[in-house]
Amino acid sequence: MKLDSVSVLLVLGAIACSLAAADPALKRRQVDEQPPEATQEPIDQTGARKQPKDAEARFRWNTRTLVAEYEAIGRRSPKWDGPANKALGMLARGRSYGPNFDTNFWKVVHDSCQEAVGAGCDDPLIRYVHTIYVIGPASRATKETAPQYIDAARQMRESKYSDIRKFYACLRAAEAAKAAAGKNNPQTPREVHEFRKAAADYLTNVVQDGTIPGGEIYDACFQLLDASRLNPREHEAFFNALEPHLVKNWPQEASLYLLRGNYYIDYAWRARGNAVASRVTAEGWKGFEERLVVAQKCLEKAWKLDPTDARIPVAMIILELGQGEGRDRMEMWFQRAMQLDSNNYQACWQKLYYLAPKWYGSSKDMLDFGRECAASEKWGGRVPLMLLEAHVHLAYYTGREAGNAARKDYWKQPAVWEDVKTSFDKFFQLHPAAVGYRSRYVRYAYRCEQWEELNKQLSLLGPVNYDDFGGKQKFDEMVKLAKEHVGKGGKVAD
Repeated sequence: MKLDSVSVLLVLGAIACSLAAADPALKRRQVDEQPPEATQEPIDQTGARKQPKDAEARFRWNTRTLVAEYEAIGRRSPKWDGPANKALGMLARGRSYGPNFDTNFWKVVHDSCQEAVGAGCDDPLIRYVHTIYVIGPASRATKETAPQYIDAARQMRESKYSDIRKFYACLRAAEAAKAAAGKNNPQTPREVHEFRKAAADYLTNVVQDGTIPGGEIYDACFQLLDASRLNPREHEAFFNALEPHLVKNWPQEASLYLLRGNYYIDYAWRARGNAVASRVTAEGWKGFEERLVVAQKCLEKAWKLDPTDARIPVAMIILELGQGEGRDRMEMWFQRAMQLDSNNYQACWQKLYYLAPKWYGSSKDMLDFGRECAASEKWGGRVPLMLLEAHVHLAYYTGREAGNAARKDYWKQPAVWEDVKTSFDKFFQLHPAAVGYRSRYVRYAYRCEQWEELNKQLSLLGPVNYDDFGGKQKFDEMVKLAKEHVGKGGKVAD
């Protein structure tokens, strides 16, 4: 199948979908591989999450396990109590109402922690918070900074602070150790397993207390399961230890049914395996279908309990990808997601993936939807970039079918550049201050060999994060090439 042959794709796609509707076995055989994740990027400012429904209960609980615990068992001193309490008080509010509730959230926590530690504070909780908000996110830890996360976690484990705080300290230590080791390290550092296991043990203790707000439980469980997703045995063991308590202690908490539904979707794909559909065993299909049924029940219960949570319809779109009941079902959940959140990038990404040629659509379907996203006056946030994402998908398929040279040529098509520019123009019209996204525009202007636009965007780039371009050397090479291309038609000057 040639991805650049839209007419062929349309015919084959229509035949496949109509046959699938009549023949469940054929529908099942269309499922060829586990879907990838949506591109993970910082959410723009308009995408601030809504205040949790249980925000007041969470605030009382966070105040008790942060501020009150420090006052009762912390290593206090008049030298640093003021900034220490200020940092913990702001952290309690941020964890309860969302970090976007106060534009000064990060600055207050950062500056207060720095002041307390600078005054000599050696309290384990303050030192841990200082590590996160001053040293930096654990996901970006280096060989030089990772030991600080590990030391903070060990101090927390030896303290009398609550298990939920020890859980987070250990989880961040594991995350830091993993980040410092690098993506290409074949050996997972011992500290990753040590602290992740400790985090799981602490959280298993925490979920036995049914008085804790359900939203806090969701956040903690989600982060532990997300951290262990690439280790199926560990991931399953953690979930099995947590699930009975979730069912028993929070029977009316929608977010925890969502958590379980998402887990069983992943669990279904693990049963099926990564082989092409024709090579999946009967046992694999059986486990796949049975676990998706469990996921469906969990998600339907979540929706019944809270039909205002936009994450639930997104999960239902992912479920539909595996069950393949029909596009109408996907569209229903997509519309529900967008009605709840008109900036719902994840819902748009999942619909786009559903419309891929290898699933239930075609290249034309993907591009039509991408153009709808860019043209919409109702949808905002990062949604206009969905037109770019459609081309990212199609370029990937082109390369898989015809090789890397064909993938590079894909981006040089004038019609592709027109869509890329439309996507970014609409995004920056909505978010002119989103400077961080300029680097992505620069990369695609370079791939499309649009030298005039590339030079323009380079001038707007601001501080350069060389990691976005594969390192400083590659960035400098790109800049040099861009400057050489001047004159009409973007030709190299004589």
